[in-house]
Amino acid sequence: MKIFLIIFLSFTFTQTDTNFSLESKFGEGTNITNEGSTEEPYIYFENILDVNMQFSSGVSLWSQWEYSEPPIFGVNKNGLNKFYFEYSEDLYNVKVGDIYTLYGRGLSLNMVISQNVDLDNSIRGLEFEFYPLDYLRVFSLVGKGQYDYRTNPAQSISDRWVNNRVYSAGVDYDFNQLGIFQMYFLNQSSEIDESMMNLYNNEHLDTRLGKEFYDRVTYEEYRTDTLSSKIINLNWTNSIGPIDYYFEYSGNNYSKLLGDNTDGYKIYGTLSTYLAGFGITYEYKDYNEPYFIQSLGGAPIVYRESTSILGSRYNHSMNFNDEIGHQIEIQYAINENLNWMLNASQSNSHVGRYLSIDIDSLANESTQSYIHSNPFNLVFMRGNDEDLAFKPFRQFYTEFSGYAFNNHLFFQVGIDHLDDVFKYHDTKVYDYGDINIDNYIHSVDSSLSIWNIEELNLVTENYNNNQSDFIDIWNGYFEACSIWGLCNNLTPEEYANSQILEYYGISYEDSLANLLSNYEINYAIRENELEAESINARTENLKSKKYEYTEQTVITLPMRFSWNFGDGSSISTYWEHQWRNVNASHDILLLDGTIDSRLTNIENYYNQYFSISYRHPKKWSITLFYDGETHDKKLGGEIWSDKYNDWKGADFTFDMNSSSQLSIFYGSQKGGRICANGVCADQPGFKDGFKLTYRSFF
Repeated sequence: MKIFLIIFLSFTFTQTDTNFSLESKFGEGTNITNEGSTEEPYIYFENILDVNMQFSSGVSLWSQWEYSEPPIFGVNKNGLNKFYFEYSEDLYNVKVGDIYTLYGRGLSLNMVISQNVDLDNSIRGLEFEFYPLDYLRVFSLVGKGQYDYRTNPAQSISDRWVNNRVYSAGVDYDFNQLGIFQMYFLNQSSEIDESMMNLYNNEHLDTRLGKEFYDRVTYEEYRTDTLSSKIINLNWTNSIGPIDYYFEYSGNNYSKLLGDNTDGYKIYGTLSTYLAGFGITYEYKDYNEPYFIQSLGGAPIVYRESTSILGSRYNHSMNFNDEIGHQIEIQYAINENLNWMLNASQSNSHVGRYLSIDIDSLANESTQSYIHSNPFNLVFMRGNDEDLAFKPFRQFYTEFSGYAFNNHLFFQVGIDHLDDVFKYHDTKVYDYGDINIDNYIHSVDSSLSIWNIEELNLVTENYNNNQSDFIDIWNGYFEACSIWGLCNNLTPEEYANSQILEYYGISYEDSLANLLSNYEINYAIRENELEAESINARTENLKSKKYEYTEQTVITLPMRFSWNFGDGSSISTYWEHQWRNVNASHDILLLDGTIDSRLTNIENYYNQYFSISYRHPKKWSITLFYDGETHDKKLGGEIWSDKYNDWKGADFTFDMNSSSQLSIFYGSQKGGRICANGVCADQPGFKDGFKLTYRSFF
C-alpha cells in the first residue's frame, strides 16, 4: 500500500528533478568472532537505493529501498524501507513519513539513521513548522515507531526493542543581540515487552538501572509495561564579542521500568572562541537519568571519537543516562603549512558504589556510595577505590598536520592516550567491627601454621606406620626361620629376604627405599597442596576488599602521509602503532596489606597497521593492507596465551564514470568496533574472502 501511495503522489505533482544514490555490497568468506576462536561461513548481499524527487510545486519526496539477504547487520529486508514527503512554502514546512530531525543538540530528540551501526530511531508521523515572523518559528511533531537496539555491540541482530508514541511542540525565538532561544515540550510513551524484563534484570551488576530493577521487581511481577516521559527542553545560543556559547537543559519526569515516576535531567554547554591565533572549544555534559530507557535522544558525547584505523577500535562506551564530563580542544596554525591540535576529555558516572559486608553475618550486605573527596583524582585516574567506583575515563590526543614540498606532501602525525574503566562491579568492603586486626591476623596465621604442621605430621606418621608394618612382616619371616627352622637351608636373613622377593616381587632393601621415596614425594605434594589451601584459607579469613573491574590503557600513534605528483596521481600511506593493556582485576586485598591476584587476568596487545595506496590519473587506485597483532595474556602472573595474528588484503577501485565507482577487495580484515555518536557495533572479522562494493549517483 505504501508503494502505491508513493507512486501515485509522484505522478500527481509536476516532477522537476530526480536523483538516485545506490550502494551495493557483496561479501563472501569466513567470519571470525571471539578473537579468532570461532570461524563460520560468512556471506552478505546488501543493496540500498536512495531516491530524491523535487517537484516544482514545492513538494519533495525521499525514499529508501533496500534489498538485503542477508545484510551486514540486522535482519533481511526486501522493498521499501523508509520514506517521507516534504512540502515547503514561505510560511510553513510540512513533512510526512519517516521523520529524522534534531532539536537543539539532541538531548531530548535526535532521530537519525546510520547503516554503519544499524541505528534507526525514527518515528513515522508528521512534522510541522510555521514561520509567522522572521524571528519566530513554531514547530510540532507527532508519530510512532519501533526502535531496535542491542544488549551487546557484538550481536549482529538486535535483541531489544521499544515501541514509541511521541508528541512534541515548541518555539524558536530570535532575540537579536540576546541570542536565539528555543523551548519545546516532548511527551513520549514507550511500550516495553515482557520478554525484555529479564535482559534488564541481568544488568544488575553493570548499570544503575539494572541494579534498581533487580532489587525492586520480582520475577512474578514481570509484564509488558508502558513507560511515560514528559520533557521540558530549553536551549539558548548567542555570541558575546569573540565568545560563542550554547546551553541546553532537558528536565525529564519519567517512569521507571515497572515502577513509579521519578525526575532526571540532562545539561549540555559549550564555549568557543578564537584568541591570539588559538581556536579554543570547551564542552560540558551532565546527563543524569539513570533509570530512563533512552530511544529518541542522542546527546553530544563530549569526547573525541578517533578516526584512525586502530584508535577507532577502542572508543569509550558512552552512557547517555549517567555520565558527567568535560572536553577541551585547542587548534593553532603555527604557519600557513603547519597546524597543531590538542584534545583532552574526561568523564565519569554520578555515583560510585561499594558493598559493605559485616564479617559476622556475611548475608548482611548494604550498598554504600563514595563521595567525591577530590574530583581531580578522576582526571589523573590514580586508581584508588573511590576513583574506580565512578568508572572514570580520560583521553588525550594531539597531532601535527600540514603540507610540505610545495604542497606535494600532506602529513598528519598524532598520539592518542586513552584510559577507561569500562566495567565495574561494586567493590566488596568487609567490616570487622571492633576486632583487634593485628591480633586477628596473628591468630589466623598461627592457626594455619599449626594446621600445616599437623597435616605434614600425618604424612610422616603414615610413612612411619607403613615402614613399621613392612619391617614387622620381614621380622616374621626371620623368626619363622630362626625359631621354627623353616629356612629351606637358608640363614634367617636370607630366608626373610627370599620370602619378601617372592611375595612382593621386589627386594627388602628396595621396598624400604620405595617407601622412603614415596614418602618424600607425598610429603612434597602435600606441602604444595597445603601452600595453596593455606593461601585460600588466609584470603578467605583475612579479606578486606574484593575487587571486580576491567580497565584499559590504549596508546595509539597514527600517521598519514600523501604525496601528490601533480598530474592527478598520488601515493598515500597510513602507518599506525598501538599498545593496549587490559586489566581484568579480581584482586583481593588482605588485612595485612598483601594482595591475592591469582584470578586477575592481564592482557597486553601490540598492533600495527599499514596501508599504501596508489591513485592513477586514469581514475583507478590500488591499495595494499597489513594489520598485525601480538598479544600475551596472563592469569595470576602466568602466561596462558601468547600469539601473533595478521590480516592482509588488497583493494582495487575503479571510477567507472563521474558518478559510479566499483571496489573489489580480496584478503582478510580484522574485526573491530565502529561507533557513531556514541552508538557502537562490532564489525566481524573477515578471513580469506572477497568483497565487492558498487556506488552510483545518477
